[in-house]
Amino acid sequence: MRRVRRKGANKDKVFGCDLMEHLTATNQDVPVVLRSCSEFVEGHGIVDGIYRLSGVSSNIQKLRSNKVTQPQYNIIYYITRHTN
Repeated sequence: MRRVRRKGANKDKVFGCDLMEHLTATNQDVPVVLRSCSEFVEGHGIVDGIYRLSGVSSNIQKLRSNKVTQPQYNIIYYITRHTN
């Protein structure tokens, strides 16, 4: 897998590690968190335009914080309990 570099790309680590390092370490081509979320949405959230809507910033920050401090945090449980 090759690294994609963009001018001005955000250097911050979202979940505490570099994405390419994570994918290499887990021998995956898609991050587990992304796979879990997409499987849930495909199975339970078939709504026109679901992938075009932005999330609520405060909920995104809570997810980010919990994922960093609790690596086994169940994101699917959070999504089903904290969305309208």
